Amino acid sequence: MGPQGTLSPAQVAAEVLAGLGASSAPPSSVAALEAWQAVEGGAGPQYGDPANTAAYNPYNTTLRVPGSKTVSGGPAAKAGVQAYSSWQQGIAATVATLSEPAYAGVVSDLVSGAPTAVTEEAIVSSPWGTKNIGGLSSAGQSPLSANAATSPASSASAASPSSANTGSLMNQVGGASAGVLGSVFGPTLEVLVSVVLVAGALALLVLGVSRLLPGRGVDLAALAA
Repeated sequence: MGPQGTLSPAQVAAEVLAGLGASSAPPSSVAALEAWQAVEGGAGPQYGDPANTAAYNPYNTTLRVPGSKTVSGGPAAKAGVQAYSSWQQGIAATVATLSEPAYAGVVSDLVSGAPTAVTEEAIVSSPWGTKNIGGLSSAGQSPLSANAATSPASSASAASPSSANTGSLMNQVGGASAGVLGSVFGPTLEVLVSVVLVAGALALLVLGVSRLLPGRGVDLAALAA
C-alpha cells in the first residue's frame, strides 16, 4: 500500500531500504539515511522547516515524475530539486534515483548493513551532491580510505625472490669472514673484504673450468710470420 500520513526520518529510512530490496532495516543503514536527511534538509513542509519547500523529498532528489514540480528560488531551484505530492511518490523517486548505476556502491552498503561511516563515505563519494555527512567531507580523504594504501616504505622494504637469490654463491664464500671483520672494524672494511674474497673465489672458479677444457695447439711460427 505504501507509506501514508506522517512519517519520522527513521520510518522514511526504513521505507527507502524496503524499496531498495533490503530484507530488513539494519540500524547502521537507518542511521546513515537519517544523517543524510539531516544534511540535505529536504521535506521541509513535513519536518517543520519552512525554509525548505521540497515536499516529501527528504534527500532533495531532482527526479521528475508525473505530479512533481521544481521548487522555487535559490540553489535548489537551479539544481532542479523536486517537490512531490505524497510520501509514496517522494520515496519512490528517491529509490528510483538511488537505483541508477552511479549509486550502486551506496545501495550495496545500505542493503548489506555496512557500518554507518562506510555508507556515509560512499554517499559523499557519489555524484548525488551531498558534500559532507557524519564528519566526512568530499573535499578531503577520510581515515577509512586513507588506510587503504600501502605505504612506500613497506613496499620498498619487501625484497623479491629473485633479488634475494642473487649472489648466493658469493655470500657463501665471503659471508662468514666478512661478517666477523665487519663487526670489529665497521661496514666499510666488511665490504672491502667481501670484494677480495669474491674475486679470489671467481679466480679459482675460472682456473678450475679452464683445466677441464680440451687443449688447443698454437702454431707459433705462423704467429711470428
